[in-house]
Amino acid sequence: MNLSLERLLADPTAITDSPLVGSYIVGVGNNVIHETEFSGEYALDVNLRNASITVTATDLDIRDLDSASDSVAAVQSGTWSVQIDDGADTLEINADGSINSVVTATDLDIRDLTHVSDSIKVGDGTDFLAVNADGSINVQFTSDADGAALTKNPLHVGSAAFDQASVWAAVDAGDAASLASDLYRRVLINDAPNIAVASEATTIGTTAAVVATALAGRTRLMVQNSGDKSIFVGPAAVTTASGIEISKGGTLSLELGEAVDLYAISTAAGQDVRVMQLA
Repeated sequence: MNLSLERLLADPTAITDSPLVGSYIVGVGNNVIHETEFSGEYALDVNLRNASITVTATDLDIRDLDSASDSVAAVQSGTWSVQIDDGADTLEINADGSINSVVTATDLDIRDLTHVSDSIKVGDGTDFLAVNADGSINVQFTSDADGAALTKNPLHVGSAAFDQASVWAAVDAGDAASLASDLYRRVLINDAPNIAVASEATTIGTTAAVVATALAGRTRLMVQNSGDKSIFVGPAAVTTASGIEISKGGTLSLELGEAVDLYAISTAAGQDVRVMQLA
């Protein structure tokens, strides 16, 4: 028996009651195009190659992509990248996984960054705050000009507190040194000697000589003439005509650092001189 229909009509409301036609879709290479069940429906398996597709959608859901097996790529200028563009701003995901993007956010969580390899630059397009991979920060401080009205918060400067009864440890030349204060937060100025004291006796004659080897950290020097003739003090070239006279029994007190040597000379040999240094 043969059954013929004048027309094949499909009723969308009763598709299973409509005439069905079985066939295969074959490509140019005589290969059958397959179908796959997806979310209860069947869809054609399609691979796009060397094609350009414009997708317009209110909501495009790609949450089913799996980072372990799926990837999304687009070719631009010979390099692999992904570009998401809203017409104004572009998000670019490069082949190495880096992202070229301008991010604006009320709360931005970047706790997964590691200081070993990552860095952050925060700016307004002109000025930037850079957090380097080693954790350091490049900062430019701005302040009000001297004599101008105060418009910025002053920079807080701290100090290391010292017990004045103890001897302060010395640092080497060129080392960093903390600002020092006492236990009451008063900044310590190198005015009152509080490190060391030394005294010695020396003999001054008719040739200029250094009155004493400088004490480390010296701030004050006292020279007492215990001889029977005046002595005269000054620089290395001091003479009895150019030096400051210290009469017999007299004492000269000076604020003199360790970098400056004081010389003395007399009109007669064998003058007894006593020296005290404070640091």
